[in-house]
Amino acid sequence: MDFTIRKMQPKDTKQVQDVAKTSWNAIYEGIIPLEVQENFLKTAYNDERMKQRLERSFLFVAEIAGEVVGFANFSPVRESGKAELGAIYLSGTTR
Repeated sequence: MDFTIRKMQPKDTKQVQDVAKTSWNAIYEGIIPLEVQENFLKTAYNDERMKQRLERSFLFVAEIAGEVVGFANFSPVRESGKAELGAIYLSGTTR
């Protein structure tokens, strides 16, 4: 299976949001109530927040056959040379 890693583009927002939701719901099922998960996702991954992430940090997507199946979000590199990985998720499925 061939995959591509590339910078996220605004057109990828919906697919990244879907990966975040699918991942959160699968990972945290039985640990974090669904209502709490959904509230977090609405805040952290809404359209405006995704636009801010694109403008202020680095987002990369993983694609298989043109479909976004994962993403990673990094902070800008600081003066000390360090960056922070803020999120990394894979959907685990392809459509």
